[in-house]
Amino acid sequence: MPAESPLRDRIGAGLGLIETMRFENGQFVRLDLHLARLQGSARELGFRLDCKDVLAALDPLRNGPSLQRIRLVLSQDGAVNVTGAAFAPQPETTVWRVAIADTRLASGDPLLRHKTTQRMAYEAARDEFAPDEADEVLLVNQRGEVCEGTITSLFVDF
Repeated sequence: MPAESPLRDRIGAGLGLIETMRFENGQFVRLDLHLARLQGSARELGFRLDCKDVLAALDPLRNGPSLQRIRLVLSQDGAVNVTGAAFAPQPETTVWRVAIADTRLASGDPLLRHKTTQRMAYEAARDEFAPDEADEVLLVNQRGEVCEGTITSLFVDF
């Protein structure tokens, strides 16, 4: 049985941990960082995880397209599900229409430190805008601090 977790009572049946990564030039980009995050979340949330199972699940995708978007979901019982889809990067000249959602994230919610299949807030934020109004919708917390995008990770490039 997995170790006790202070968040265990928040974890409903069917909750999974998500990692989305890219496969390019025969490699899973930043695989070590994805595995480290997955391990940390699994440990804190009491999920079973065997990295050998993750690597075995990823291996068949090496025979797919040379550039793929990979979605990995780890179930509480340690089951690993991966899917791959051909990926075409946006041209560098692409300009995205970005909106800020009225939906707010709670800064004190410890489950938000983990990438999970619990996506209600993200879906609600996306639903606030028609597809032709926004390519990405940003979520902020109750203090107005930008937290993350609904389909992207935020970063600042200096």
